[in-house]
Amino acid sequence: MRIPKLLVCFREGNWITRAPSLRRKVALLAKVQDEAGHGLYLYSACETLGVSREELYEQLHTGKAKYSSIFNYPTVTWADMGAIGWLVDGAAIINQVPLCNTSYGPYAGAMIRVCKEESFHQRQGYEIMIKLANGTAEQKEMAQDALNRWWWPSLMMLGPTDAESIHTEQSMKWKLKRKSNDDLRQQFIDQTVPQADLIGLTIPNLI
Repeated sequence: MRIPKLLVCFREGNWITRAPSLRRKVALLAKVQDEAGHGLYLYSACETLGVSREELYEQLHTGKAKYSSIFNYPTVTWADMGAIGWLVDGAAIINQVPLCNTSYGPYAGAMIRVCKEESFHQRQGYEIMIKLANGTAEQKEMAQDALNRWWWPSLMMLGPTDAESIHTEQSMKWKLKRKSNDDLRQQFIDQTVPQADLIGLTIPNLI
């Protein structure tokens, strides 16, 4: 169970004042608020396992808690806000929707609300990419650059290959995990490649 969605608030919060319009500022504010809430949902789920929120904070601050390295990637242009919403949150949705039916009730309950809100984040990000892809040549180039940089980290969000995963078999046996990493990754690719084609962007070489 990965907690530090709160780290999103720092990475994307830096772009609120630099968003290109009031509408974009408000949407990004809403996303940051949602992500903070997601962290709290997951902290609450962990508390049902007997670990206190203070212990979880301490694990995060000392580096003991594990979290996706994608939270450490820099956001260098406004297009990154679009790519993160479209790709990173899109991958999160692919991974989390099956968890709405996981065997651990508190986690499943949290995932139901998380997935609803992540769908908004994904649509918001794709809308940003559409706008940039249909803008000036410089704006389209910025969108393509963001896609190039976030594509591979987004694929890695879906975990190691099934052959290299040390937890998938047990998690599937306990019904904590409903789909394998390879199946989830292929689902993400099948969903995202046509979306890129539709707006005239190119997915980095899949081979």
